[in-house]
Amino acid sequence: MTPSKPPGFFARLFSRKPKTQALAQVRPQPIADRVPRGEQFTFDQAIERSLGLRTTTGASIEQITSAYQRAECGWVEPMVDLFERRIEGDAHLRAAFDNRNEAVSQKPWTIEPGGGANQTDADRAAAVQLEEMLRRVPNFTSTLEHQLTFNPYGWAGSEITWDIVDGVAAPVWFQDIAHRRFTFGLETDRPMLRTTEDPVDGVPLIPGKWWWTCRRGRLTANSGLMRSCLWWSTWKIMSVRDWMIYAERFGLPYVTGEYDETIGDEDKDVLRQAVRDIGTDGFAIFSKAAEIKMHEAASRGSDNTESVHAALAQLCDNQISFLVEGATLVSSVDGPGSHALGQVHQNRYFDILLGDSDG
Repeated sequence: MTPSKPPGFFARLFSRKPKTQALAQVRPQPIADRVPRGEQFTFDQAIERSLGLRTTTGASIEQITSAYQRAECGWVEPMVDLFERRIEGDAHLRAAFDNRNEAVSQKPWTIEPGGGANQTDADRAAAVQLEEMLRRVPNFTSTLEHQLTFNPYGWAGSEITWDIVDGVAAPVWFQDIAHRRFTFGLETDRPMLRTTEDPVDGVPLIPGKWWWTCRRGRLTANSGLMRSCLWWSTWKIMSVRDWMIYAERFGLPYVTGEYDETIGDEDKDVLRQAVRDIGTDGFAIFSKAAEIKMHEAASRGSDNTESVHAALAQLCDNQISFLVEGATLVSSVDGPGSHALGQVHQNRYFDILLGDSDG
């Protein structure tokens, strides 16, 4: 019997199962009167400490390119480390993601029955019962915050601890797992959990044990908004770095003294001392025959209206705002006329928040 030929790339690509919607739970298998108990990943101090200390102090172009290439092969830890350090160090970036997250996670919530127009009394009763059970879980709100981090990273996973409560199988705790703990199959794009026993390839997620959220995209590791934001944040940091160097070198005017050839040595000494005093005391007295000139280096764009460094930083911040919030006037005002456009930008932001909260 001739062995079957393995399917080609496009056959594998188009045969993939569609990704879950934002904030949609992975449908658990029927569990009847049994509940998947315990934890799939038991806390281990060694792996927690090694992962926690493996941080990145910077993000050079070579680091970003290398981390992105490794993520496309399923190993996302270097990329996640770059994301975390950059969000921590870029105030505008962090505020944009926090605003979008908290605009949903801090709002009142409810469980809606499924089935649409065909929903039954049993659907409505199940929704009421599930909402009652979830409101008993002490860390449900923090888990909502964690699940909404699928926007910057591309995915978020929380392990569900089930138990029998009042005769009903219900979640009683959510263990929010760090994004770096996952790897993805190169061909299947299937999430795998790194454990103490298997810290490289990881193990498959147990059905019914996980709340898994991911963005749409060619690969889950490529789908996070930080894949784009990291570049713009890097250009901004480079611009601000050059701006600081410029300010250190040219922030104070360069002072020179000019004198007429006819003045004597005593007047020259007075002028020399006056130039020194300008840099320390800020004033001096010298002969009328001598002159002090202040030379200021220009730091303006071609239109002579704005610093080229400031313009570059503003451009990068605007691109980040467009990407994360869908508009630039949600959290800042750019200039005259911005208030009139603010409502338009707010409407666009509201549409994005509805998409985040629809689960």
